[in-house]
Amino acid sequence: MIYNRRPALAGIRITAAERRMGRLMRAPDGHGDDDGGGGGGDGGGDDLADPPADPPADTPPWYGDLSADAKGSAPSDRDWMTGKGFTDPAAMVQGYRALETKLGERKGIEIPGDDATDEAKAAYRAAIGVPDSAEGYAVNIPEGWEADMAILGPLSQDAHEIGAPKAVFDALAEKMISRFVVAHNALVTQHDSERAAVEAGWGGQKAHNLELYRRGMVAFGFTAEEAEKMQVALGEGGTRKMMEAGLKLGQLSNEDGFIPGSRRDFGITPDAARIKLAEREKDREWVARLQAKDPATVAEHARLVAVTSEDDERKAREARAA
Repeated sequence: MIYNRRPALAGIRITAAERRMGRLMRAPDGHGDDDGGGGGGDGGGDDLADPPADPPADTPPWYGDLSADAKGSAPSDRDWMTGKGFTDPAAMVQGYRALETKLGERKGIEIPGDDATDEAKAAYRAAIGVPDSAEGYAVNIPEGWEADMAILGPLSQDAHEIGAPKAVFDALAEKMISRFVVAHNALVTQHDSERAAVEAGWGGQKAHNLELYRRGMVAFGFTAEEAEKMQVALGEGGTRKMMEAGLKLGQLSNEDGFIPGSRRDFGITPDAARIKLAEREKDREWVARLQAKDPATVAEHARLVAVTSEDDERKAREARAA
């Protein structure tokens, strides 16, 4: 674009400011001829554009060297600078240096090598957010839940040992706990569904079969916790399988004298059971088989304990009633 030429500028070298404003050439005498030489048409015709507007009177003089052309939807350099409120070049330089310092504080952190000093490694760990100790990490257990800290507890120590940032550890721990909760709820739902289906199949024998199941687990030395672990290990259908197996074990115990609907009686008197139990407990081989959970030995021990325990409970009730 060629701007209207002014006689006052004739013979003066084109300045950098003029170039930035788009003035690329000037007639030797500082003005075009009356015939519109160089510009076409009648001198200063309609095809010639006006030069950029001068900055407002209250704008610092040095702003005039800045472009007044808008950058698309963004303001022009001059308008942008006016909005910043720099009073002079020194103020602009100070602002830029302050920004540069701020950005320098956020530059990439150098990863120390194997031969780095302990101070350099400690500085790096601190910069990426590694706590001073394992206690700085958090494993937040939802209210009302219990967690196996034998598994979760060492995670904090491991994280500190490998230098995991706290933000990363906390986020991973939260996701892990969330998955545990979801998996547990799904397991409980599955367990309840399978149990309900088995009990529905038992119909009127439900109460009787549940008692046989309980006795079957006791007879073979399985605690409720162990039975639950076996259900989980068996996966889908585990609850149904355990209930059916417990029922069969209970029915086997029934062959030793249990009569449905009557008191527990395994075909031996309480005194005889105490004597037998005392003899067995002195037999090292028998004790070894019991500790090894030999099914027959465990079942015998459970029967003897059941008889003596029930007799003890009966005597206690009678003493309280006397």
